[in-house]
Amino acid sequence: MPRMLAYAVAGLVVGWLSWQFGRVGQDPDQPSFFTQALFGAIGAVVGGVGLNLVAGHGLLAVEPVSFTVGVVLALVVLGMLQVGARRRAD
Repeated sequence: MPRMLAYAVAGLVVGWLSWQFGRVGQDPDQPSFFTQALFGAIGAVVGGVGLNLVAGHGLLAVEPVSFTVGVVLALVVLGMLQVGARRRAD
């Protein structure tokens, strides 16, 4: 279980960075910090663990490729969250 925390922490960091960069324009429709951190962590864990299961590395392994896929999926999920928030505002 502690190894899976690496994915969650990476997702939290990506969510925090997304929230920080989104604040530049002070967009009122931007999701909250908590929402972005949660979606980033979920995306990273699902991406990393999912790739581990598909590749046969074991559920709790932290391989460089699965870690990268986890971070990329967190970015994709956060991008979809931003698009959804802007669409709701329109």
